[in-house]
Amino acid sequence: MVATGGIPLPVTLTHVTIKHFEDHNQLQWATATEQNTARFVIEYSIDARNYTRVGEVAASRNLDGSNYSFRHSVVTTGNAFYRLAIEEDNGKINYSPVVKVFGIERNIEILPTIIRDGILNINLIAPVDKMQVTNSAGSKVFEKNLKNVTGTMAITLPSLANGIYWVQVITGNNVEKYKIIIQ
Repeated sequence: MVATGGIPLPVTLTHVTIKHFEDHNQLQWATATEQNTARFVIEYSIDARNYTRVGEVAASRNLDGSNYSFRHSVVTTGNAFYRLAIEEDNGKINYSPVVKVFGIERNIEILPTIIRDGILNINLIAPVDKMQVTNSAGSKVFEKNLKNVTGTMAITLPSLANGIYWVQVITGNNVEKYKIIIQ
């Protein structure tokens, strides 16, 4: 496609969609044409005003367009907003329309989900009986009785090997799981 004046348009998006899963959001988009497009930078927001770059995907540079996908490993309790910052070869950036994924009610919020200092920061939105941390094999490595408190707290974890862990919050017969990464 050529714009007025004979200047090629860098990219034509056909769609941008978002789908929520238990431990991640899946962003998908497609282009009808691409020319002089360097990359797609994925931006994420919880308020639709302040965006953070969470990843990038190189453009295929296919003149007939391509299909793309990006998996954002995130656990949120509220709505989340995504947009693409489409970067041209010359550094110019154009933005896609914003897409919204609706959050689900959770009993806790963990921010950030990547833990580098051994401190698990949680916000107990609803009363929770206890919390357990399990490794990727399902073995319990930590447990804390939360005694139905609410609010924000920092929990010091034992020394754990780097890797993926699951925080399980238990209230009565209800168990919710949240993925964290220890670095």
